[in-house]
Amino acid sequence: MSLRDDRLLKMSLKEKLTVRFLLALVVVGGLLFIPAGSLRFWQGWAYLAVWFVPSFLAFAYFYKHDPELVERRLRRKEKIREQKLIMKAVYVIYVIAFLLPGLDHRFGWSHLPLWMTVFSQAVVLGGYVTTPLGRIASCAIPCTRASVRCSCSRLWHWAHTLPCLPSFSSSR
Repeated sequence: MSLRDDRLLKMSLKEKLTVRFLLALVVVGGLLFIPAGSLRFWQGWAYLAVWFVPSFLAFAYFYKHDPELVERRLRRKEKIREQKLIMKAVYVIYVIAFLLPGLDHRFGWSHLPLWMTVFSQAVVLGGYVTTPLGRIASCAIPCTRASVRCSCSRLWHWAHTLPCLPSFSSSR
């Protein structure tokens, strides 16, 4: 075990959440604003707000009401080889997706009307607001085909005969 791993094990859940949240904010902010060549990129600021405010609120809620869920969610180690490959591809796509808007801002590749930019941010926000369980679900949280009580019971009621995708099943 490395010194870094040892320090992470000794951190409280609140400290882990704070470090991860701030690190994500810095990394995503860097991926948006460094290619833009400027902090005067309002669409980047809007996206950061649309992305991080719901994330912060969700994690604050679950930290208070279901800390075990937050603890499981912070463990992002995939165990199945195919899942590891998929996640590597997803990370590459995420990096490209965060770099492109900044480059577009810098080089003026597209000129969208204001209403379309605002609408697209609203769609992203709507996706976060309407799918809170999807934002916290992961392969680290096993599911079964029997009735499953969602750990966020204050938001969701009993889910009956939840179909599990093979990539989410930990029984294989």
